[in-house]
Amino acid sequence: MGNGKLEFNLVELFADPARQGPSLCKFGNVAEGHACYCHHSDGKYRKCPIWRNYGEGDPSKWNTDNCPLFEKENKDGV
Repeated sequence: MGNGKLEFNLVELFADPARQGPSLCKFGNVAEGHACYCHHSDGKYRKCPIWRNYGEGDPSKWNTDNCPLFEKENKDGV
């Protein structure tokens, strides 16, 4: 469930693993149909502010201007 923070929440715990996956940020975990959860150790938001404000549909919004903790997911998913 993401990288960095070890905490998780009930949505991630009970969501179908087949309906969860990485976001465009390496610290995000998407619970499909609900939200993207931030797992950065310095994150002050539980839910990703980029996902909440723009959604994952517009990759141009996933940048450090919209979240200073954003770090692009590598091609290998690492």
